[in-house]
Amino acid sequence: MSKLAALTRAELRAWVARHADVIDAAAVHNPFASADWTLHFIDQVARDDWRFWRVAADDAPASSMLLYAEPGRPGAARALTNYYASLYSPSLGGA
Repeated sequence: MSKLAALTRAELRAWVARHADVIDAAAVHNPFASADWTLHFIDQVARDDWRFWRVAADDAPASSMLLYAEPGRPGAARALTNYYASLYSPSLGGA
């Protein structure tokens, strides 16, 4: 069953840093989906007034999707990906 967790920007940053090994393992196919690039996006692009969520299957980091919404568009959640990623595909996922 999937769970939805609302996070602050600081909580999201801490979660990405804590699960960098899982994120980096998935980034083999897309170097811009690495933990470093994701943290860069959180630090340099994301704002404190954005809303952030993590959707996961049974709290498994390897099956998480990170989402955000900007204040002017609260109903338009977007995948949290670095702006260098040309196409969104789930950054994390187990086979």
